[in-house]
Amino acid sequence: MAPPARRQRRRAILLVAVVVLLFAASSIARFYTDVLWFQEVGFESVLWKSIATQALVGAVVAILVGAIVWVNLFLAGRAAPVYGAFTVGGRTFADPMERYREVLTPYLTWLRLGIAAGLGVLGGIGASAAWRTVLLWINRVPFGERDPQFGRDVAFYVFDLPFFRTALDLVWFALIVSLLVTLLAHAFHGSLRPQLGLRGVTPGALAHVSVLLGVMALVKAVQYYLGTFGLAFSERGTVTGATYTDVNAHLPALRLLAIISVVSAVLFIVNIRVRRVALPLAAVGIWVLTSFLAGFVWPTVIQSVVVGPQELQRERPFITRNIASTRTAFGLGEVESRPYPAVGEISEEGIAASENVFNNVRLWDPSTMAAAYEQLQAIRLYYRFPDVDIDRYEIDGETRQVLISPRELSLADLPEQSQGWQNQHLQYTHGYGVVASLANTIGPGGEPDFIVGGVPGRAEPGAEALEAEQPRVYYGEGFQDADYSIVNSGQAEVDYPTDEGLVRFEYDGEGGVQLSNVFRKLAFAMRESDPNLLLSGLVKPDSRVLIYRNVRDRVRRAAPFLSLDSDPYVATVDGRLVWIVDAYTTSTWYPYSQRYDAGESVVQPEATGVLDGNVNYVRNSVKVVVDAYDGSMDFYIVDEEDPLAQAWRAAFPELFTDEVPSADLRAHFRYPE
Repeated sequence: MAPPARRQRRRAILLVAVVVLLFAASSIARFYTDVLWFQEVGFESVLWKSIATQALVGAVVAILVGAIVWVNLFLAGRAAPVYGAFTVGGRTFADPMERYREVLTPYLTWLRLGIAAGLGVLGGIGASAAWRTVLLWINRVPFGERDPQFGRDVAFYVFDLPFFRTALDLVWFALIVSLLVTLLAHAFHGSLRPQLGLRGVTPGALAHVSVLLGVMALVKAVQYYLGTFGLAFSERGTVTGATYTDVNAHLPALRLLAIISVVSAVLFIVNIRVRRVALPLAAVGIWVLTSFLAGFVWPTVIQSVVVGPQELQRERPFITRNIASTRTAFGLGEVESRPYPAVGEISEEGIAASENVFNNVRLWDPSTMAAAYEQLQAIRLYYRFPDVDIDRYEIDGETRQVLISPRELSLADLPEQSQGWQNQHLQYTHGYGVVASLANTIGPGGEPDFIVGGVPGRAEPGAEALEAEQPRVYYGEGFQDADYSIVNSGQAEVDYPTDEGLVRFEYDGEGGVQLSNVFRKLAFAMRESDPNLLLSGLVKPDSRVLIYRNVRDRVRRAAPFLSLDSDPYVATVDGRLVWIVDAYTTSTWYPYSQRYDAGESVVQPEATGVLDGNVNYVRNSVKVVVDAYDGSMDFYIVDEEDPLAQAWRAAFPELFTDEVPSADLRAHFRYPE
């Protein structure tokens, strides 16, 4: 029999192993089901390219950082002194690190590999987050516009500069950690003895550290050079961009610092042969002094003495640059202002000429209309109207402004006795139809003038454009992340209620992932932490599980590099119910354009994937159309002139459709909130 202490250790190890296995199995199940979902929507290549890019960037940086660290650890070992003893004040002492060297020396090869690999992995993990920057740089296209200070194409700032800065930051990280581990390694090997002060640094260690510092100085010189272009985003003045002080003081200072850094690098390299502590100290001292005087004192003096007394005159040309660049970056460069003088009277001819305008003056407020729809058109407790949107349809041969909302499913509002698993996931699976009313008329009782209403719902004569051949809403705006349904099961779905009872329906669309084998059932059961998916006999091989049913969440997962409007809207297009989601391409790197917090302009800032952060370039270049019945997504680029949209299309050609939106669909595109 094993001793009690050993048995307890075995149990603890077994428990930890089980927990790790369960966690790993759950993560694997979620990843596998996500792959199946990408296959369902036809964007599997987008997933694999995103993962491959992250993995490649991470691997390259991990190998680079690991190799640099390993080489420096190896060189530190080669520079180790032969004897461990040292002398202070005429007395000889044993090196206190000797005992540790005796223990660790047989394992030094593996220790170096382990340290290098660990630091490399850390650097690779951090670098993998820059995969979007890398993809944009690889697929960069010219803007055809030049910045007013340096004359560079704007593409240099939007695509190249972020990539170069990220690359230099990673190289700087590799050099910093290499310097730290090199100093520790020299201390371990006895080449660096703090007890002796400067005399405790051996010539070999001094040469090694000098090389590292020289390379760091060269990297710093390149960073200063790129920093000159970063002045196009300076916040020093009253506007974004290089102002008078930046151009006349900070810019020369950065160029001088780049030169000083190169000079320092030369001094460090010379010290490989000279091997004197004075040279590195002199190089660092010159750099620190120049950085303080030229980078801080001189710009401060210029701002206070030259700019302050006549700021408007000094800054006027730079403010003009900012205004012009901001208008271009936000697509406002061709806006034309026209004066409309007020008139005291209006003629009958004017009214007749503007009849279509008067017929579409909106009387109903969409924000309060949802409550009216709930009271008059919900029909059952498990239906709801998350939002009411404004659209345009041809009614009686005229284009009229219409308020419209889909009748979505609300599982949370099912009666408590009906909250069982079978009801929530097999029977109640979808909403039904839309409700629409004219924006400027009222019914006989003061209620909205419904032109589509009721269940199953019929359009009034003249409003046939609102009729959908497939009115069922399986994907909508109100679904939560955890909401899923299983269709084509052994349990018929509730289609809609009537006075005689419930009408049943069997899903015949292509949406959802088919549960064709036990492995898929097991994976989704683990994903949803729901064993019923695996145990229920109602789940058949041709059953389909619908996940990611919220349209914004669906689009965000397919294209995480796009920012989404927080208000999708439903429309009847070519006989189908579809959701239209406005997507934005954004950047913070447009030179001289004013940066602002985009979250302040978002209607629902708490929603995920919306515009946020300080942006200074925005285009509503992409319209995403999601079918409410089968969840299929079409990404239309509606601004072909947007370089960011062009770059993303080059990166993910399978994501964006080449089809031209139909006239009916284009008629429902709008300016997003």
